Amino acid sequence: KNAFGFDLDIELEPLLDDVLHAKPNANAVASIAKTIHALSREKDETEAVRAMSLLSVDVNLSSKAEQPRAAPEPMDEEPAL
Repeated sequence: KNAFGFDLDIELEPLLDDVLHAKPNANAVASIAKTIHALSREKDETEAVRAMSLLSVDVNLSSKAEQPRAAPEPMDEEPAL
């Protein structure tokens, strides 16, 4: 059984040759093509956003690493009263 509780050992009957060689339904083909297009576009957008976020993290980390904190100058401090 899988995580959903379904038994995966069920054997299906083989499809008949005429079913295998039948012309696919045009609406089904169009629907699958639209789904694939939408999912691939979403994947591309997700990868672009991820890449931009990684670049911004790299820039922020590298700019912090390159700018050491300046030690306070004794002359800049107010004199003690």
